[in-house]
Amino acid sequence: MSLSRSNEDLFIILASFPTTHQNCINTLSELALIVNWTEVVNGALTQGVAGLLCQRLLIKNIDNIPEEIIEAAQIYNDLQSEINSKNSYQLLVILTHLEKNNIKAIPFKGPVLSLLIHKNSNLRTFRDLDFLIDPKDKSKTLSLLSELSYQNEQGLTEAQNEAYCRYNGQVILFGKGNLAIEPHWEFAPQTFHIKLDYRAIRGRAQTVNFQNKNIYTLDTEDNFIMLCVHGSKERWHKLKWIADIAWYVNQFPSINWTTVLLRSEQQGVR
Repeated sequence: MSLSRSNEDLFIILASFPTTHQNCINTLSELALIVNWTEVVNGALTQGVAGLLCQRLLIKNIDNIPEEIIEAAQIYNDLQSEINSKNSYQLLVILTHLEKNNIKAIPFKGPVLSLLIHKNSNLRTFRDLDFLIDPKDKSKTLSLLSELSYQNEQGLTEAQNEAYCRYNGQVILFGKGNLAIEPHWEFAPQTFHIKLDYRAIRGRAQTVNFQNKNIYTLDTEDNFIMLCVHGSKERWHKLKWIADIAWYVNQFPSINWTTVLLRSEQQGVR
Protein backbone atom coordinates (compact mmCIF):
# COMPACT_ATOMS: atom_id res chain seq x y z
CA MET A 1 0.00 0.00 0.00
CA SER A 2 1.19 3.50 -0.74
CA LEU A 3 1.69 6.20 1.89
CA SER A 4 -1.25 8.08 0.36
CA ARG A 5 -4.20 5.93 1.40
CA SER A 6 -7.01 5.36 -1.07
CA ASN A 7 -10.59 4.73 0.05
CA GLU A 8 -10.02 1.08 -0.78
CA ASP A 9 -6.89 0.93 1.40
CA LEU A 10 -8.72 2.58 4.28
CA PHE A 11 -11.62 0.15 4.00
CA ILE A 12 -9.24 -2.83 4.10
CA ILE A 13 -7.34 -1.46 7.10
CA LEU A 14 -10.44 -0.66 9.16
CA ALA A 15 -12.06 -3.99 8.31
CA SER A 16 -8.94 -5.95 9.27
CA PHE A 17 -8.43 -4.59 12.76
CA PRO A 18 -10.26 -5.60 15.97
CA THR A 19 -12.44 -2.60 16.55
CA THR A 20 -16.20 -2.48 17.03
CA HIS A 21 -16.35 1.24 17.76
CA GLN A 22 -19.42 2.78 16.15
CA ASN A 23 -17.37 5.51 14.46
CA CYS A 24 -15.41 2.80 12.67
CA ILE A 25 -18.59 1.01 11.60
CA ASN A 26 -20.03 4.30 10.33
CA THR A 27 -16.89 5.05 8.34
CA LEU A 28 -16.94 1.59 6.77
CA SER A 29 -20.61 2.04 5.86
CA GLU A 30 -19.82 5.36 4.16
CA LEU A 31 -16.82 3.94 2.33
CA ALA A 32 -18.90 0.99 1.11
CA LEU A 33 -20.83 3.40 -1.12
CA ILE A 34 -17.77 4.66 -2.98
CA VAL A 35 -15.07 1.99 -3.00
CA ASN A 36 -14.12 -0.07 -6.02
CA TRP A 37 -14.91 -3.55 -4.74
CA THR A 38 -12.57 -5.27 -7.18
CA GLU A 39 -9.70 -3.23 -5.73
CA VAL A 40 -10.84 -3.97 -2.17
CA VAL A 41 -10.92 -7.71 -2.82
CA ASN A 42 -7.60 -7.77 -4.68
CA GLY A 43 -5.98 -5.57 -2.05
CA ALA A 44 -7.15 -7.79 0.81
CA LEU A 45 -5.85 -10.89 -0.97
CA THR A 46 -2.49 -9.24 -1.66
CA GLN A 47 -2.16 -8.04 1.93
CA GLY A 48 -3.08 -11.43 3.40
CA VAL A 49 -6.19 -10.20 5.21
CA ALA A 50 -8.97 -11.54 3.00
CA GLY A 51 -10.19 -13.79 5.81
CA LEU A 52 -10.46 -10.84 8.18
CA LEU A 53 -12.28 -8.79 5.54
CA CYS A 54 -14.76 -11.59 4.89
CA GLN A 55 -15.34 -12.11 8.60
CA ARG A 56 -16.14 -8.42 9.02
CA LEU A 57 -18.50 -8.41 6.04
CA LEU A 58 -20.32 -11.55 7.21
CA ILE A 59 -21.10 -9.99 10.60
CA LYS A 60 -23.41 -7.74 8.54
CA ASN A 61 -23.18 -4.69 10.80
CA ILE A 62 -21.82 -2.54 7.97
CA ASP A 63 -24.39 -0.88 5.73
CA ASN A 64 -24.28 -0.58 1.94
CA ILE A 65 -22.39 -3.81 1.21
CA PRO A 66 -23.52 -5.21 -2.17
CA GLU A 67 -25.27 -8.55 -1.87
CA GLU A 68 -22.91 -10.18 -4.37
CA ILE A 69 -19.96 -9.17 -2.16
CA ILE A 70 -21.61 -10.80 0.87
CA GLU A 71 -22.16 -13.96 -1.17
CA ALA A 72 -18.55 -13.94 -2.38
CA ALA A 73 -17.33 -13.45 1.20
CA GLN A 74 -19.29 -16.52 2.32
CA ILE A 75 -17.87 -18.61 -0.52
CA TYR A 76 -14.33 -17.50 0.31
CA ASN A 77 -14.89 -18.14 4.02
CA ASP A 78 -16.18 -21.67 3.37
CA LEU A 79 -13.28 -22.46 1.03
CA GLN A 80 -10.68 -21.08 3.45
CA SER A 81 -12.21 -23.08 6.30
CA GLU A 82 -11.92 -26.25 4.22
CA ILE A 83 -8.29 -25.52 3.32
CA ASN A 84 -7.28 -24.60 6.86
CA SER A 85 -9.02 -27.65 8.32
CA LYS A 86 -6.92 -29.84 6.04
CA ASN A 87 -3.75 -27.95 6.98
CA SER A 88 -4.58 -28.18 10.69
CA TYR A 89 -4.97 -31.95 10.36
CA GLN A 90 -1.63 -32.05 8.55
CA LEU A 91 -0.01 -30.18 11.45
CA LEU A 92 -1.50 -32.59 14.01
CA VAL A 93 -0.19 -35.61 12.11
CA ILE A 94 3.30 -34.10 12.17
CA LEU A 95 3.19 -33.13 15.85
CA THR A 96 1.81 -36.52 16.89
CA HIS A 97 4.52 -38.39 14.97
CA LEU A 98 7.27 -36.25 16.50
CA GLU A 99 5.79 -36.50 20.00
CA LYS A 100 5.66 -40.30 19.80
CA ASN A 101 9.38 -40.20 19.10
CA ASN A 102 10.16 -37.82 21.98
CA ILE A 103 10.59 -34.68 19.88
CA LYS A 104 9.13 -31.55 21.46
CA ALA A 105 7.87 -29.38 18.59
CA ILE A 106 6.28 -26.00 19.27
CA PRO A 107 4.12 -24.70 16.39
CA PHE A 108 3.96 -20.95 15.88
CA LYS A 109 2.11 -18.64 13.47
CA GLY A 110 -0.20 -20.58 11.13
CA PRO A 111 -3.43 -22.15 12.41
CA VAL A 112 -2.33 -22.12 16.06
CA LEU A 113 -1.88 -18.34 16.02
CA SER A 114 -5.26 -18.06 14.30
CA LEU A 115 -6.82 -20.04 17.14
CA LEU A 116 -5.11 -17.90 19.79
CA ILE A 117 -5.99 -14.48 18.40
CA HIS A 118 -9.27 -15.17 16.58
CA LYS A 119 -10.60 -18.19 18.51
CA ASN A 120 -10.87 -19.76 15.07
CA SER A 121 -8.05 -21.80 13.49
CA ASN A 122 -9.63 -21.38 10.05
CA LEU A 123 -9.59 -17.58 9.83
CA ARG A 124 -5.94 -16.69 9.27
CA THR A 125 -4.28 -17.45 5.94
CA PHE A 126 -0.78 -18.97 5.81
CA ARG A 127 1.47 -20.59 3.24
CA ASP A 128 3.43 -23.03 5.41
CA LEU A 129 3.51 -24.71 8.82
CA ASP A 130 6.22 -23.55 11.21
CA PHE A 131 7.37 -25.21 14.40
CA LEU A 132 10.32 -24.74 16.75
CA ILE A 133 12.58 -27.63 17.77
CA ASP A 134 15.75 -28.09 19.79
CA PRO A 135 18.72 -27.88 17.36
CA LYS A 136 20.12 -31.13 18.80
CA ASP A 137 16.97 -32.83 17.50
CA LYS A 138 17.37 -31.56 13.94
CA SER A 139 18.71 -34.75 12.33
CA LYS A 140 16.21 -36.98 14.11
CA THR A 141 13.35 -34.62 13.23
CA LEU A 142 14.28 -34.58 9.56
CA SER A 143 14.47 -38.37 9.55
CA LEU A 144 11.05 -38.66 11.18
CA LEU A 145 9.55 -36.18 8.74
CA SER A 146 11.02 -38.19 5.89
CA GLU A 147 8.94 -41.12 7.17
CA LEU A 148 5.91 -38.89 6.51
CA SER A 149 7.21 -38.27 2.95
CA TYR A 150 8.50 -34.74 3.57
CA GLN A 151 11.61 -33.99 1.55
CA ASN A 152 13.97 -31.11 0.87
CA GLU A 153 13.35 -30.18 -2.77
CA GLN A 154 15.63 -27.15 -3.05
CA GLY A 155 18.19 -29.04 -5.14
CA LEU A 156 21.13 -28.12 -2.91
CA THR A 157 24.25 -30.17 -2.36
CA GLU A 158 24.83 -31.49 1.15
CA ALA A 159 27.35 -28.72 1.82
CA GLN A 160 25.03 -26.05 0.43
CA ASN A 161 22.13 -27.36 2.52
CA GLU A 162 24.25 -27.27 5.70
CA ALA A 163 25.23 -23.68 4.93
CA TYR A 164 21.60 -22.78 4.25
CA CYS A 165 20.50 -24.29 7.57
CA ARG A 166 23.26 -22.55 9.53
CA TYR A 167 22.33 -19.20 8.00
CA ASN A 168 18.52 -19.44 8.20
CA GLY A 169 18.01 -21.49 11.34
CA GLN A 170 15.37 -23.54 9.53
CA VAL A 171 14.76 -25.90 6.64
CA ILE A 172 11.88 -26.04 4.14
CA LEU A 173 10.35 -29.44 3.40
CA PHE A 174 7.66 -30.43 0.94
CA GLY A 175 5.21 -33.30 0.99
CA LYS A 176 3.08 -34.40 -1.96
CA GLY A 177 -0.28 -32.66 -1.85
CA ASN A 178 0.55 -30.95 1.43
CA LEU A 179 1.55 -27.49 2.56
CA ALA A 180 5.28 -26.81 2.92
CA ILE A 181 6.57 -27.24 6.46
CA GLU A 182 9.41 -25.37 8.16
CA PRO A 183 11.13 -26.90 11.18
CA HIS A 184 12.94 -24.02 12.94
CA TRP A 185 15.60 -23.93 15.61
CA GLU A 186 15.80 -20.14 15.24
CA PHE A 187 13.22 -17.49 14.26
CA ALA A 188 15.47 -15.36 12.05
CA PRO A 189 18.60 -15.67 9.88
CA GLN A 190 22.08 -14.82 11.13
CA THR A 191 22.05 -11.40 9.47
CA PHE A 192 19.58 -10.25 12.16
CA HIS A 193 22.35 -10.58 14.76
CA ILE A 194 19.88 -11.32 17.54
CA LYS A 195 20.56 -13.62 20.46
CA LEU A 196 17.25 -15.13 21.43
CA ASP A 197 17.46 -17.58 24.33
CA TYR A 198 15.81 -20.50 22.56
CA ARG A 199 16.45 -22.89 25.44
CA ALA A 200 14.43 -20.58 27.73
CA ILE A 201 11.78 -20.01 25.06
CA ARG A 202 11.28 -23.75 24.60
CA GLY A 203 11.23 -24.22 28.37
CA ARG A 204 8.47 -21.62 28.83
CA ALA A 205 6.20 -23.22 26.23
CA GLN A 206 2.60 -23.68 27.29
CA THR A 207 -0.09 -26.06 26.09
CA VAL A 208 -3.28 -25.23 24.26
CA ASN A 209 -6.18 -27.39 23.11
CA PHE A 210 -6.03 -27.54 19.33
CA GLN A 211 -8.51 -29.72 17.43
CA ASN A 212 -9.14 -31.72 20.65
CA LYS A 213 -5.44 -32.35 21.26
CA ASN A 214 -3.12 -30.58 23.68
CA ILE A 215 -0.15 -29.15 21.82
CA TYR A 216 2.64 -26.77 22.71
CA THR A 217 2.60 -23.07 21.96
CA LEU A 218 4.91 -20.21 22.89
CA ASP A 219 4.10 -18.40 26.10
CA THR A 220 2.21 -15.10 25.83
CA GLU A 221 5.19 -12.74 25.95
CA ASP A 222 7.49 -14.92 23.80
CA ASN A 223 4.75 -15.20 21.17
CA PHE A 224 4.45 -11.43 20.98
CA ILE A 225 8.21 -11.04 20.60
CA MET A 226 8.24 -13.73 17.90
CA LEU A 227 5.53 -11.88 15.95
CA CYS A 228 7.60 -8.68 16.08
CA VAL A 229 10.74 -10.50 14.97
CA HIS A 230 8.87 -12.19 12.13
CA GLY A 231 7.26 -8.96 10.95
CA SER A 232 10.65 -7.25 10.99
CA LYS A 233 12.20 -10.15 9.06
CA GLU A 234 9.50 -9.70 6.43
CA ARG A 235 9.92 -5.88 6.54
CA TRP A 236 6.24 -5.51 7.46
CA HIS A 237 5.38 -5.43 3.78
CA LYS A 238 1.96 -7.03 4.37
CA LEU A 239 -0.87 -5.67 6.46
CA LYS A 240 -1.41 -9.22 7.71
CA TRP A 241 1.56 -9.06 10.10
CA ILE A 242 0.51 -5.71 11.55
CA ALA A 243 -3.03 -7.03 12.00
CA ASP A 244 -1.59 -10.06 13.83
CA ILE A 245 -0.05 -7.70 16.38
CA ALA A 246 -3.29 -5.73 16.80
CA TRP A 247 -5.39 -8.87 17.26
CA TYR A 248 -2.83 -10.39 19.61
CA VAL A 249 -2.84 -7.37 21.93
CA ASN A 250 -6.64 -7.28 21.74
CA GLN A 251 -6.89 -10.97 22.69
CA PHE A 252 -4.25 -10.81 25.46
CA PRO A 253 -4.87 -7.51 27.31
CA SER A 254 -3.09 -8.90 30.38
CA ILE A 255 0.21 -9.41 28.54
CA ASN A 256 3.09 -8.47 30.85
CA TRP A 257 4.73 -5.55 29.07
CA THR A 258 7.50 -5.34 31.65
CA THR A 259 8.43 -8.93 30.80
CA VAL A 260 8.20 -8.23 27.07
CA LEU A 261 10.55 -5.24 27.35
CA LEU A 262 12.97 -7.07 29.67
CA ARG A 263 13.22 -10.15 27.43
CA SER A 264 13.52 -7.94 24.35
CA GLU A 265 16.34 -5.94 25.92
CA GLN A 266 18.17 -9.05 27.08
CA GLN A 267 17.88 -10.72 23.67
CA GLY A 268 18.78 -7.72 21.52
CA VAL A 269 15.41 -7.18 19.87
CA ARG A 270 14.02 -4.17 21.76
